[in-house]
Amino acid sequence: MKLLTLQQKYVQRINKSGFFSAIADETTDISGNEQFSICARYVDTTDRQYIVREDFLCFILVKDVTGKGLASTLLTSMKDMGLNLANMRGQGYDGARAMSGRFNGCAAKAF
Repeated sequence: MKLLTLQQKYVQRINKSGFFSAIADETTDISGNEQFSICARYVDTTDRQYIVREDFLCFILVKDVTGKGLASTLLTSMKDMGLNLANMRGQGYDGARAMSGRFNGCAAKAF
């Protein structure tokens, strides 16, 4: 029997649910490194109940803090985790320009 990490269990549940939204925030850690926290929000059907879940997936170091760089980091990281990006239906970010900018922010580049 193969033991799955918590992240792998979450990814399986997210992919099984059909659709999800990515939630990401970029911040500087205590050592001065830029990092992304990546979460997913989705509806899980367990025992014929619909449960809205928000699961933390990982922290990722960020080297390029432009909108294009953040989008690339987000999409690559989610794909590497095994998430089906074709099922991503939404994005959630804070109000920072690099994240939510309408033309050059991560939100504009990720879709």
